[in-house]
Amino acid sequence: MVSADRWRRMFMSIYGAVLGVAIVVTADFALAQLTHVGSLPTAAKEFAQRSALLAQAGDRESAVEASRNAVDAYRRLVHGSPVHYEPGLAASLHDLSFRLSEAGDTAGARAAIEEAIVMRRRWARYGARHAEGLAKSLALLTSIEMAVSGSERPRTPCAKAAHVRDTQTIHQLAPCGRCERESRPQSQIAPAPSISA
Repeated sequence: MVSADRWRRMFMSIYGAVLGVAIVVTADFALAQLTHVGSLPTAAKEFAQRSALLAQAGDRESAVEASRNAVDAYRRLVHGSPVHYEPGLAASLHDLSFRLSEAGDTAGARAAIEEAIVMRRRWARYGARHAEGLAKSLALLTSIEMAVSGSERPRTPCAKAAHVRDTQTIHQLAPCGRCERESRPQSQIAPAPSISA
């Protein structure tokens, strides 16, 4: 006799597979229409969403392919208007790197995240939102390097130095509370309230 837990697991795996196939078939048709009509920005976003759904359903290969399509769409958009679409390309490259890393392609993941970091470094000076994106990409690069080397430290001193430099830039643009407290002179820091007995 099959237990209820086993039935539930079987149902969830079948449900995930059916959902993945439905997403692929529907999205392929819709995205083909969008790219031909000229709605490339919408298609780029749809590819990114599709990648996330496919990854959630457990279909890593299709998720990687959808991420590659999102990157390709954003690359085409960047040629027309870099100011509007380069942050989207950097985010798509970050997502592609994450999907490739999950699929075991560390070389591809590293190449994609390094390209994203170059773009995000340029944009980090324009606000905290872009600085956060840079921080996330640097963290992903560090995790990829640790997975490749099997250690708890980045592989190269250059990567560590770049990480420290970028972290300082991020904290200058959008300092965390701890950095703000540490950078104030002692005379400006309010004393901790004393608890009397």
